[in-house]
Amino acid sequence: MNYNFYSNNTRFAPSPSGYLHLGHIFSALFAYESSKVLGGELIVRIEDIDKQRSRSDFEKSIFQDLDWIGIKYRKNIRRQSEEMSDYKAAIEELNRLNLIYPCFCTRSEIQAEILRAENAPHGINHTIYPGTCRRLSVKDRENKIKTNKNYAWRLDVRAAAKKIGKLFWQDIRLGNHEVPVGIMGDVVIG
Repeated sequence: MNYNFYSNNTRFAPSPSGYLHLGHIFSALFAYESSKVLGGELIVRIEDIDKQRSRSDFEKSIFQDLDWIGIKYRKNIRRQSEEMSDYKAAIEELNRLNLIYPCFCTRSEIQAEILRAENAPHGINHTIYPGTCRRLSVKDRENKIKTNKNYAWRLDVRAAAKKIGKLFWQDIRLGNHEVPVGIMGDVVIG
């Protein structure tokens, strides 16, 4: 599979669970202006997987507001609820590459593990997942899945960094910034 991690497009991903507020507008304007500077497009992805709170009148209002402000966006709108097969395929590919693992820990279990280990990694304003389930054997993982224990997929950040090399993000004003992978921990991706 060919990996293209670089794009000049930006995205704005509002949830249609209420009207846009100033924070949304700031985010949309920033993404739009960034796409213009980078020579790309603004992609709107509607975060509509919360079926209880998402409403069509709020979604309609989002586009009315963007149009009124003058923000230009790609007309091929993506809706998160319609992209589940894409997400599933991505999870399957990452699993095939051994870059993700199932994590069965609850937030309280993670917190307890961190408190037990005095030298556990801590971020600036939060604790970092200590990798508890990364260390489980394949058999232990399979047994937990067979018992229908809930889990989330975590990205093995160090394995991913070895595969793709340095990770960086680009600030259109300040240039490239390398991401110190060690301070992130293994993030939940699905």
